[in-house]
Amino acid sequence: MKPHIQTIGVRGIGMLKAVRFTSMAEMASAADYINAAHVRHCTTVGVNWSHCSAARNGWSGAIDEARNGNESMGAQTAQLLAQLPELLSVQQRWVNQPAGGVPDVARFCANRPDAMRMRRPTMHQHSPLSVVVCVNSSAGCTDDSLALRGAALLAMVSSLSTIRPVILTTVTCWEYGSGGVGACVIDIGTSPLDLSIAGAALGSQRVIRGLMYGMGGYAIGQSVGTLPWPFAINPKEEESVTKFETLMRHIVGLDEDEPAILIAGAHVRHPSVNNPVKWLADMMEKYGAREALAA
Repeated sequence: MKPHIQTIGVRGIGMLKAVRFTSMAEMASAADYINAAHVRHCTTVGVNWSHCSAARNGWSGAIDEARNGNESMGAQTAQLLAQLPELLSVQQRWVNQPAGGVPDVARFCANRPDAMRMRRPTMHQHSPLSVVVCVNSSAGCTDDSLALRGAALLAMVSSLSTIRPVILTTVTCWEYGSGGVGACVIDIGTSPLDLSIAGAALGSQRVIRGLMYGMGGYAIGQSVGTLPWPFAINPKEEESVTKFETLMRHIVGLDEDEPAILIAGAHVRHPSVNNPVKWLADMMEKYGAREALAA
């Protein structure tokens, strides 16, 4: 399948060229279809591959992982969830059932069929929350550190989805030419959330750098290995982060007032890379409470 390149002008940003996919499998099929000159050469130009599994496992391994997922990411995510039970606990409420833990005397006396009560996990009735993750990464980030970051991201999404419907989207993007932006956007299914597929999208560098980077290069017709991130994103500079988050909304198609968690790429100084466990705890403290998600 040959992907469609969307080209639009965005005020304050410039020309945006993007390819968008409704699933990881669709992206993998498109990448496999495109001529190797458009995609595979992007995996070796201007990127430090010394720690990246893509260099060792090649094209076919990246395609297979994009389609079938990464089982090890699910295990890493479970380990992170186990470390933070007080932050990642599933919200529960009492419900009446025909069978359960404790009797409801009033309903029993009224001969109601649902005269027992038990606690059940519940999802609050709010509009979906968009979680948009930029999976660009600095060349200095190791494969292992980015995999742990991906597991932390997956743990956050998994936990938030027990409180409120979540829409997960990954983005890779670069500046090119005179202020233009190229991007690869992938919608990751969350109903239900497949941990292995989402894990490959968030933390597998042979999928991200090997395929997503290549698809972004296809959108703009050149290798992305030596291109800068939009606005030279620096997680410690508030103005840079604000501009980048605005760009992410434009790329994905989110309104300014639409509820969303926008996560910048894996800069070497970003806390999601330096200390992903603490970063996960901070993110869940900020977004995991029911009050924070009720907007």
